[in-house]
Amino acid sequence: MEKKLASLEHALRTHSREFYKRAGLEEAEKQRGEFLKRFPLEEWGTMSLEEFAGPEHGSKDTFCLWVGTYSKTGACGRIGRGPRGTQLIQKVSESYRNEQEAWKEVRAGFLEAFQKAEAGQWDDIDEILSINPAHAFRMKVLYLYFPDEVIPICSRGDLRRFLGVLEPRRAGRGKWGVVRLNRELLRSLREIPKLMDWKPKELEPFLYFWLRYRPVVKISTEEMPCSWDVCKQNGCVCVGWGGIGNPRELGSEEECRALLEKLYGEQLEHNSVAITRKASEFWTVVNLQPGDVIVATQGTSTILGVGKVTEPGYEWKPDAPESPHVVRVCWDTSYAQEIEFPDEWVSFAVAYVTRALYKQILKRKG
Repeated sequence: MEKKLASLEHALRTHSREFYKRAGLEEAEKQRGEFLKRFPLEEWGTMSLEEFAGPEHGSKDTFCLWVGTYSKTGACGRIGRGPRGTQLIQKVSESYRNEQEAWKEVRAGFLEAFQKAEAGQWDDIDEILSINPAHAFRMKVLYLYFPDEVIPICSRGDLRRFLGVLEPRRAGRGKWGVVRLNRELLRSLREIPKLMDWKPKELEPFLYFWLRYRPVVKISTEEMPCSWDVCKQNGCVCVGWGGIGNPRELGSEEECRALLEKLYGEQLEHNSVAITRKASEFWTVVNLQPGDVIVATQGTSTILGVGKVTEPGYEWKPDAPESPHVVRVCWDTSYAQEIEFPDEWVSFAVAYVTRALYKQILKRKG
């Protein structure tokens, strides 16, 4: 199935800023708060090697462990498999007599980086030799202490890819360090009027949402007001929430959420998380465009079919009050199969499908 990059306008309309603000942003701020209590910036000058990496790198409450552990600071960026703090010490130790001397150099490097960040000298941070090898690690550390100045994206490859889409004619970025790439990406995004007031953490999920191929979305058929047989026969998916009316008359997902809460708040037990989730799911479905892909699921392990959204995409059918929201789809049931669903597929009626999982589904064609 052909895949194309969604337009910026389409991405802005369909991306759930409200959902990520309530989930990702709040979680990142919570994790940062705990991190800063444990490792305040002003105490870096006296941090010991044991506090940074632990005795023989085995402590369970070190700076390196906090930066690298998903449950502690995962919402503040992921650092992948590149060199981390402990590996950085080992690398620098090659030029020194022991790890204590290497640690002094690394600590001085981070202190210099923090000073340059506070002075706005971001482009110079990549030139600090003692912390240069740990690209992703130092990028995440900088976000943890300066969350308004950089985006929590630590992969140089991803940063280059994003900049390549936003500024395709910009030369030289292949030689830039991770910090400069990050800062240039933030600057480019800030020049887009609709993104000017977004926090760096909000920009992270938006970029991964937009700058990938056309959306692939899984939809649970059990949540539909019409049966899977009807969907196959009529070439569509349908959605309830008929009281919302024509979503094209709503200006944003926030307006959709407010209306959903007003009309169906009692049905959803006035649970703000559930209301936000349902609004996000509804908004995602009704904003699918021709060319987008839908994976129809049932239960916790069954894929019923894969389909491509066809013209005209979404249609408002007020004469069918129980299922007035219809998306036209060309279904291919030869992709029906049993697989192990990821957790979010079980928890959400509508969820985005990762590229890796989508490839797996296509390979296992029935």
